[in-house]
Amino acid sequence: MTIYVRNLYTEDTTYIKPHHFHNAMNIKAENFRQPLNPFDLQVLETNFLRSKVANDFKSLKNKYKFQLFHLTVTWLSTQHDLNTNKMNKQFENFYLRNLIPYAISKRRVNSSNRRLQPIAVCFIEEGNDENKNLRNKGNCALLHHHCIIAAKGTAASNLNALCGTNTIKSKLMILDRSNCDNFKYICTSSLKEIVNPTVQLHYPSKNLWKFKEESMLRFNYPVSDEIIDSFSHDLINI
Repeated sequence: MTIYVRNLYTEDTTYIKPHHFHNAMNIKAENFRQPLNPFDLQVLETNFLRSKVANDFKSLKNKYKFQLFHLTVTWLSTQHDLNTNKMNKQFENFYLRNLIPYAISKRRVNSSNRRLQPIAVCFIEEGNDENKNLRNKGNCALLHHHCIIAAKGTAASNLNALCGTNTIKSKLMILDRSNCDNFKYICTSSLKEIVNPTVQLHYPSKNLWKFKEESMLRFNYPVSDEIIDSFSHDLINI
């Protein structure tokens, strides 16, 4: 794991290794005679990662003119409700085989259309029975997903058309994707544009400290230099 430290004054990002970070924090704690326990270190690391993700997506919006979306998906209850690996696989199948092919107007996602694909990160959150997103009480699993999506062009337009509550499943059901209809496991969905990144970009990852970095799904993230160069080229030609 790499830890990202953001300088609030210069906006520079420094990349440091975990053991360097731990040593520095333990030295600081020793000076105050307050040793840091493993949980405190985990929370600090998680907060650095959350800030890194938020800053990256704000940069995609402000510098490269991406449109940002927040997707929330709850799933029908199964015997695997508490298995994060299985639920992540369920979301991954839905995202790559249903949502993104629809967004980019292609039959499937592959390397040849990577430039058309959105950039996204996805986090698991544990809800409760009073969660307003669990509209079909008793049918939705408590574990659900929050996904931050950055899209341009056709993908942004098609995602805009899906914005709303419980619009995704009904829209995808009219398409002929019988061999990979992963959307059928969706209980509820909400897709909305992120209009206040400073606030909205931090909410999806609020449970990351609990489920750890390994539970975080990445799609075309971190953004490669090649992709960034192509975005810059697009801006020059606008």
